[in-house]
Amino acid sequence: MAERDETPCYIARCKCGCGGLVFASVKVPGREKENAKEVAKLIRAGLTIGEMPVSDVRAAKWLCQVTA
Repeated sequence: MAERDETPCYIARCKCGCGGLVFASVKVPGREKENAKEVAKLIRAGLTIGEMPVSDVRAAKWLCQVTA
């Protein structure tokens, strides 16, 4: 079994509330400015930002689950 990756990621979910991910970016040193810029765009677009470990992001459903 593969080792679980607990590295945190910033995530954004679909606006409709279905739970599908529409964005993820790993939180690592050296990417702070890039992550901040992208997260700011998502907030301006009305998305809610959260955090999730890389292993969960890899297993998550992506895009709108209502229209999928």
